[in-house]
Amino acid sequence: MSEAVGESFWPLYFRTLRRGLAPGAQALVQSITIDDARFAAYRVRAQGFDGTFIRTWRLYLDYCDAGFSEGQTDVRYCVIRRAH
Repeated sequence: MSEAVGESFWPLYFRTLRRGLAPGAQALVQSITIDDARFAAYRVRAQGFDGTFIRTWRLYLDYCDAGFSEGQTDVRYCVIRRAH
């Protein structure tokens, strides 16, 4: 999810992906995209979020990072079907 990495970290993110792949290997990257003309409006500060919100959000992301790093958090996908 490249959008969750943060624009300033994209170079490091993609270098890390490249380094982790064997020659000829592939990676699947999930990304939520937006038209380039609207991108700036979706940046956090451009949306009007203040410093308190941004610090809280970063704390949440660090908490998630620690949970994944320690194997206490995971991602799951499920399909839910309504019976007829």
